[in-house]
Amino acid sequence: MSIEKGVLNLNNQCICEGFYDGLEKIDESNCNQLSTKIKNTEYDVILLIADYNEMEIKCPKTAFVGFEFNCSVTIKKPSRKTLAIDFGSNNKSLVINTDKFPFNFQVSYTSPGHYLLKVNVQNHKMNVQTTIYVYDDNNSILTEDKEKEFIFKEKGIYLGCFYDQNYFNTKNEEIKSLIEKNMTQELCFNECKEANYQYAILKNSFECYCSNKYGMDGISNEFECNCVCQGTTEDYCGCLNNYKVFGLENKRSDTVYAASYEGCFNLNYGADANFISYNTNGMCLRRCRDSQYFLTFKKNFCMCTDSLEEFHQMSENKCDLPCPGNFSQICGSFLASSVYKIKSTKLEISCPDFVELDGKLNCTIELLSNATIEIDIKLQDKIQKMTLTPNSNNSFTRNLSFSSVYEFEISSTNSSLLIFPSIFGNKSSNIRTKTPLEKIEIFEKSEYIGCLKFVKTDKKNNENSLNYKNCSEYCSLRHFQYFTLTNNKNLWCECASNIIGGNDENIKNCLCSHEKLKNFFSSCLNKFKIHKSSIKNSVIFYANYMGCFKTDKKSDMITLGFLNNHLCIQYCVYNKFKYAASSRRTNCLCSNEIIVQDKIEDKFCSLPCNGNQSQFCGGLAAKSVYEIKELRMIIECPETVVQFENLICSIEISFKYQNSTFIKVSMDFGDKTSQHFDIYTDALLKINKTYNRTGNFRLIANISDTPLHVMAIVKVEPNFEELNIKKEGYIGCFFDRNPFEFNEIRFISRFKMKNSLCSDICNLYDECFFNYFDRNECSCSDRFGKYNEVFDLQCSTLCSGNKTDLCGGEVSKPYTIFNSNKESVGYYTKIECTTVNISEFSMSSILIDKNKHPCEICAHKSKSVAIVSEKNLYCSEHNYNVVGLDYSLAKCDKTCTSDNEIYECGGSQYFLRSVYNVNKKRVFFNINDFYFEYLGCFDLNSSNDLLIIANSSIINCFKFCQYFNYTLIASGESCFCLNNINRSLMTEETQCSNQKLFDMHHSGQNHFYAVYEAKIYDQNLLPKLKSSITHQKKQSVYSHRIITAALESEEACHSFCYHKKFSSFAFDQSYCYCSEFTEIIDSKQKFLFLNNEPAKLVKIMNEVSYDISGCLINCSNKGVCTFKNDRYKCDCDNENYGSSCEKTNNPCDQKNQCLNNGTCIFIKNEKLNFRCECSSNFYGSHCENAIDLCENVTCSGNEYCQEDENKVPKCKCFKYYKGDKCEEIEPALQTINTVIRTSTIIAAVIARNEAAVTSYIVSQ
Repeated sequence: MSIEKGVLNLNNQCICEGFYDGLEKIDESNCNQLSTKIKNTEYDVILLIADYNEMEIKCPKTAFVGFEFNCSVTIKKPSRKTLAIDFGSNNKSLVINTDKFPFNFQVSYTSPGHYLLKVNVQNHKMNVQTTIYVYDDNNSILTEDKEKEFIFKEKGIYLGCFYDQNYFNTKNEEIKSLIEKNMTQELCFNECKEANYQYAILKNSFECYCSNKYGMDGISNEFECNCVCQGTTEDYCGCLNNYKVFGLENKRSDTVYAASYEGCFNLNYGADANFISYNTNGMCLRRCRDSQYFLTFKKNFCMCTDSLEEFHQMSENKCDLPCPGNFSQICGSFLASSVYKIKSTKLEISCPDFVELDGKLNCTIELLSNATIEIDIKLQDKIQKMTLTPNSNNSFTRNLSFSSVYEFEISSTNSSLLIFPSIFGNKSSNIRTKTPLEKIEIFEKSEYIGCLKFVKTDKKNNENSLNYKNCSEYCSLRHFQYFTLTNNKNLWCECASNIIGGNDENIKNCLCSHEKLKNFFSSCLNKFKIHKSSIKNSVIFYANYMGCFKTDKKSDMITLGFLNNHLCIQYCVYNKFKYAASSRRTNCLCSNEIIVQDKIEDKFCSLPCNGNQSQFCGGLAAKSVYEIKELRMIIECPETVVQFENLICSIEISFKYQNSTFIKVSMDFGDKTSQHFDIYTDALLKINKTYNRTGNFRLIANISDTPLHVMAIVKVEPNFEELNIKKEGYIGCFFDRNPFEFNEIRFISRFKMKNSLCSDICNLYDECFFNYFDRNECSCSDRFGKYNEVFDLQCSTLCSGNKTDLCGGEVSKPYTIFNSNKESVGYYTKIECTTVNISEFSMSSILIDKNKHPCEICAHKSKSVAIVSEKNLYCSEHNYNVVGLDYSLAKCDKTCTSDNEIYECGGSQYFLRSVYNVNKKRVFFNINDFYFEYLGCFDLNSSNDLLIIANSSIINCFKFCQYFNYTLIASGESCFCLNNINRSLMTEETQCSNQKLFDMHHSGQNHFYAVYEAKIYDQNLLPKLKSSITHQKKQSVYSHRIITAALESEEACHSFCYHKKFSSFAFDQSYCYCSEFTEIIDSKQKFLFLNNEPAKLVKIMNEVSYDISGCLINCSNKGVCTFKNDRYKCDCDNENYGSSCEKTNNPCDQKNQCLNNGTCIFIKNEKLNFRCECSSNFYGSHCENAIDLCENVTCSGNEYCQEDENKVPKCKCFKYYKGDKCEEIEPALQTINTVIRTSTIIAAVIARNEAAVTSYIVSQ
């Protein structure tokens, strides 16, 4: 038998992982319907745990005197045991030693009663027990009168169950509190009514709070307030975090329900029976007050009915079970039900909401009852008595003299009925001491999307001064599209990247309020009021007060216990209404039309709002009306524009429900320029702008005298139109930053840099401009743009070779600026990327900490700004000085990491360059006169004169060396020139194995250089060959010894290499390469590609007779190239075959031999030829079967076994259990056990129909 835990807690809530009632299993998904399922059973199921063995007893729940019945005991792990059975009757017991289980025994009782039957295993902890209810087999009906009466009434106006974060507590000075161990609803009602509060709040069974507002944290399900009052077992007084609210004003009807005992009747119930943990007859009366009868049975069950036709009366001794909520009451039995008849008495008054100027009050009182009652009317310190006959209407008239709101009282003589209607007096024409708000402004800087459930938020912030505008900006700065303000004790701003998967909820589920943000709604518990932030679209709502109007029933209405006019207007905006109205302190009404004829004097709207006592929220029969107008601004700009070209942006301004209005718009273009426009609303404004600088610019438009603003970010890209330069020589001082404009050719001369030398070098490469960024380096370019012109700095560095020539200026780098002010909404966000004058912070430099974000470090030092580079951090508490590039042009391209968080940390260096025109000279240089012989790889120290060139071909390096009359060229990370070379510095060829992509010449790295010698040759000396050649495959490997660009045909390359005594050559359309064939089949051979295309390798056949084609491609799969019978070929091992050993016999090379990450192992000389080594969780010849990891896992029984994400079997505990084996009981379940007074019951109390068996399990 598999019993899993299921319990019913104090509030009639089902807490279970699964449930077993002896016949069927109720799974977790149906747990919330447990109280419906349970009534069809007649068993108690009890589960006890002891050392992982289980013991179970089955007995009938009920029996009759003198009738023998069977019981059985089962032990899951049977062995010989000595059982001691105590029958609970006159010391009757039985001791037996047995190893046969289940063990059956007979039981009978000679007198009626409740008997506790116990079974113990001697010398062991295992024991079980059950209660047998024994009845006399006598169906005679007792004639003695046992009628009892139960009364139910609510003195206040019940408003619902609500959730409380922590507003209602004894330390809150806005409210009055009463903590009473004997708390009742009436006690709390009288306390708050006497103190003139609007509401009585009942919480946590014994707490009473008197308040003028409620509901700030949202509404709860009704059952979440069903905790029994400590002063009575017949009513509920709220729970720990959920409270009941009763209104104490303008109660115009009251009803008293009385239940009289009818007798003990047979059981006959259906699906409408309800399980109540702390059931009493008074609790059942509360539930069934609108029916004719109620029945209680099986202690915990209550059922309502309007007829007893299906029932018959039984002997009173059949109803003998005490109610669990009050042991002095009887709640039927397992065989019968206690039946009560319900009667009600209702008193209702009909009065006008306000009295006209004549001061005469006319009211009608209606009594709905079968009895005559006496009532007292207490009005203006006078008491009038009146007799009300059954089901009658009675009127009274009274002349009144009062102003504002007046409440009088009508009660029955015995005080069981009480009403207290409120009337607005109209005697005075000047009863208002303050004026209404004429205009209310709602600016959330966002668009309401909806009320959603289960939204995953990515970032949270709970800093001070949060509101919708700040939260929108906080999330926008972090590139989140959606945000919400949540009310979780503290006010939280939460950001989300998307809202996929959120379930739509009614907006009413998202209407909560926080003390720090009383004029705006916040989200509620587990409900998210989602807004979408857009910097390009902004809207503000204006609500103009129209006056006081009579209330009507045509409006959409919601009641909020914390209402003010701001909140009412927002609610109507979210629901797209034109008018918002507040009434009766708590009612918000929305509509799209207003009846002008219903307008009345403002004095009728004089009730203060619950959420803001300084505002008026209508009257008893009147509403304060506001007309809503929407002012919206939208900006559209291209994301990119080219420098000097015209940028066109459009701004659309609309004023909904308002005639066209003249407004002023200001536009800040982000480059220290702005413009102002005077336009009418509902017009489209076109704005033209030309940027002379490049970078990212923030365009901000705002409407004067309003917070409304929109923003667009435009990237201005460089326009490389050359300047119209009319002067020779020096042009000016310019910025250059990564990606550098002057970066193709760089010439470094440590001691002799000057203008004439730099101009000559750039002239070699046909460049138009040259520049410097320090005293030793010159760069060349064929163009540059005005975008990088310097406005506020100068180039002042002098060249190393001529102190009169300008060679650039300062080297700078941008910093990332973060907000490290914890008190601001923008904390932790990037402010900008710019160049900062850090000289003022030079003494306070901090090394970047990999474990802490810079903002945390500066915040700890109480500094508001963090200035960050790749290695250093500066904290400042004041503004920083920007020098050089500002945020629009500076580029921060560096990233750092702290505690697995990646953040921006400054940028690459940029330079001030002195730009000159190149002095054009004719250069006589003919590449056809030279070829370049590779001398080898050398370990060298670089020269004082270097050339760093992006297109570093051997010819470009040679141009540089020829200028200085050198013939030896060293090629590595830079080029430099030599007059001679020391052969002792030669090193391994592998140090120069890099090949430049442009011409594939050898090149070294670090301090290794490939050295070539430039030599002159005469093409007229080349022989005209008639020898045969063999073309090899294009992807043949090749390593050259000579390279030249002088030859224009394959034939010429052939003749040249043959003339130079080489046995092979390669040729493409630009270069000719010569080499010895022996180098081709060397173990370090490489593929040769020229200009990204493979070169043709050609073997010169004149002097060689053997076939070389077999090994031109590398032998793969450990094949060996061998020379046999005048032929080279690949020699393959047993597992491979083919001309290059590219094919395999290995079955492990076939796909999916071993599944689920199994490893295939090739086995020679076996039929299968392979075997699979499976991972730990799989088995089978192909690892196709998964191992059940839970098969051998033993848990305590309070859980089930489940594999975690790492494929490790774990015991997953049911609710209220914990521990590695789920053997520990959580305090919550222990509390439930104590309260329900059954110390051994861990699972649930359940029942089943007749002829039932009680089932227990004990584990050892």
